[in-house]
Amino acid sequence: MKLNIDDSQHFGVEIEYLNVHENDVKKAIINNLVIYKWDYHKEYTITHESGSAFVGEIVSPILTNSEGDFKQIEAACKILLDLGARVDSQCGGHIHFDSNILEKNGEYFQNFLLLYLYYENVIYEFAAGYDKSIRDNVSDYARRLLPDMTIYQINKLIKHNFDYKDFIKTFVYGSGRNQGVNFRNLLNRHMNTIEFRMPNGTLNSDIWHNNITIFGRLLELSKNVNPDQKVYLHKKVLEQRHNLLNYYFYNIEKEYEFLTFISNDKEDTKRFIKQYKKRI
Repeated sequence: MKLNIDDSQHFGVEIEYLNVHENDVKKAIINNLVIYKWDYHKEYTITHESGSAFVGEIVSPILTNSEGDFKQIEAACKILLDLGARVDSQCGGHIHFDSNILEKNGEYFQNFLLLYLYYENVIYEFAAGYDKSIRDNVSDYARRLLPDMTIYQINKLIKHNFDYKDFIKTFVYGSGRNQGVNFRNLLNRHMNTIEFRMPNGTLNSDIWHNNITIFGRLLELSKNVNPDQKVYLHKKVLEQRHNLLNYYFYNIEKEYEFLTFISNDKEDTKRFIKQYKKRI
């Protein structure tokens, strides 16, 4: 199954899990012709209070939008499930995208942040997957951006002639990696990724399909925001920042607005609605 994102996109995933000994995971990876290039790490953000002494994550190589590469994600989920792995409310499902999709263009990065901030709470609802709510430790390892954003920073998102160096100076230097969207890897020329950290951990490849598609589309659409849309988004983001109490409320109308904006495929829309409604 291919994803409904541009074939030029490159991404990678990190699948956190518990309940399987690391030696069994390493052996399964090495002996599998589909995911033998994947890596294994201990995951120290998951505690043993989860009821398991064995916690970790497996990390994909750089993937592309091809059926073969998505089969790697399907195979990785199946292998972990076959080994008896599970996820709990501590586990995350992180996705890295090659930032070159935004071409080191300051305006594209402005647009991305405006779109992301405007839809942030809706995105968190979606990123919970089929769970009823976002995972317990999200405030520690994947904080929302908008509540921490200053008015000065938000007003930078409407500034004319905003270049990539301005973006790095304003939004990356001094930021931490434990935000819902992590920009710190933009400072690492060997990685150069935008990381989405808020999704709940999952061993369901359908949810991985949905999450990768949503974030990939959001990055692509950031290159198509017109000046009027930009003014509107900036105004709405400022309103949300000034009224954070309402920002946290569940908003079904905004969910459907987001789906209308993000999806250009009927089957994707059905899958996205299913994920929002938390039905299996």
